[in-house]
Amino acid sequence: MAGHTPGPWSFDAGYIVAVVDGKEKLVADLDVGGQISEADAQLITAAPELLQAVLAGGRYCDALRPHQDAGARGTIIQDTGELERLFVDWYDKLCAANAKAEGRS
Repeated sequence: MAGHTPGPWSFDAGYIVAVVDGKEKLVADLDVGGQISEADAQLITAAPELLQAVLAGGRYCDALRPHQDAGARGTIIQDTGELERLFVDWYDKLCAANAKAEGRS
């Protein structure tokens, strides 16, 4: 299975499109007699950003897991600059993806 078309995606006249290597690429044809709602189109175009948010959350959880396995649950973990960086990255991606999915960006 080939990988998905990289984002960002946009919605234009019933089509989900992306710009890849400087050229517009059709991601999906949603022109089904005007049946697609703006909210659905926004959610679909946010898919690449939502995927990045999920992956960032996974990286954060992977980095946190060894501390939890070592008994650090519910305690302050020392020297967590990398954990904080991963958390902020995850949170920022999550907020941006959510805003795009809800049509606020």
